[in-house]
Amino acid sequence: MSAHPQLVVIGNPANRRIAYLQAALERLGRAPARVLSYLDVLADAVDWRGAMANAAVAGAIPAETIVRLESPGEEFEVERLLLLRGCEAAAREQAPRLDAAAISQLCFDLGRILHPRQWYLGYRAFLRDMEQTLADAGARAMNHPADVAAMFDKPECQARLAAAGVPIPPPLPECRSFDELVANMEAADESRVFVKLAHGSSASGVVALERERRRFTAITTAELVRGPGGVRLYNSLKIRRYTQLCDVRDLLDQLCAERVQVERWVPKARLDGQEFDLRIVVIQGRPAQLVVRQSDSPFTNLHLGNRRGDPAELRRHVGDHWGELEATCAQALSVFPRSLYAGVDIALAPDFQSHWVIELNAFGDLLPNVLDEQGRDSYTAELAAL
Repeated sequence: MSAHPQLVVIGNPANRRIAYLQAALERLGRAPARVLSYLDVLADAVDWRGAMANAAVAGAIPAETIVRLESPGEEFEVERLLLLRGCEAAAREQAPRLDAAAISQLCFDLGRILHPRQWYLGYRAFLRDMEQTLADAGARAMNHPADVAAMFDKPECQARLAAAGVPIPPPLPECRSFDELVANMEAADESRVFVKLAHGSSASGVVALERERRRFTAITTAELVRGPGGVRLYNSLKIRRYTQLCDVRDLLDQLCAERVQVERWVPKARLDGQEFDLRIVVIQGRPAQLVVRQSDSPFTNLHLGNRRGDPAELRRHVGDHWGELEATCAQALSVFPRSLYAGVDIALAPDFQSHWVIELNAFGDLLPNVLDEQGRDSYTAELAAL
């Protein structure tokens, strides 16, 4: 194998992730990555299978190629193709779905949460094709397709972490409706839970739910919209609070039908009077880039207008327990040994000692202007680790 094998990235070419990757390659003095767009790959507009499977073909991808899978998000036509690919699997498991005719009539509707289960089933089918193609070609991926699929399935991912002894917020049983969710909360004697779309990202469709007997408060990133066609949900940058039972029920019925992860709403530590959690990019088993995400709401994602905290202040509070936190990050990624990196989200208890892994994200390395101890961004550090 050459010192620097060809890197092929499958992603959305206009996305800033691709630009950051190419810039990192340039800094390292390496050739630019060959970019295959999800749109072309999913529409079979390029013979990517043949190129990877047969290195003798002129212009083919050599067997020593390394493939990087980027996020398929933020591109409506890609979303449409993944929904189409997920049609049959969604029908088999009787999930809410759109048929091919309905998908062909879809128009871009900013922020709409549109059958994430069907979308995931389509993406999983693509990842399984990619896994077989890489095996046939003898090529390898920075993050293995099967690992990407598992990390994109929150119940599956959390179950694997728990089985490996990684601390996670205690989960509640699976539910498919608001009534099932309430029954599970009552059985577990839980009054506060987080409800997360099993295949959501960027806090899409997340609900922090509180109950007091038969009164409920749903704090959420989702906007509930009623219209002639029924209830629709939209991602919102404004945190919303629903207290009317009819709204809470409709919100959670919609989400639960798409499959959700429900877990105890664990108490979080505070910095400067705000709750916070951590996004840590772990590369080859070592924590690298870190962001402290502080918020006045239960949701810490930075795109919601939250602010970055001071890592030095955090370290002072954590003190001698910092090594335990880093060990947990490494342990979490070790559950997926065929993946080079992941974003690990960590919540700390108010004592700054106990902590939980609240999520693993195969595409969680997009941390602009966040550098490791060697002054490298996540993309540069990942390429160097190859």
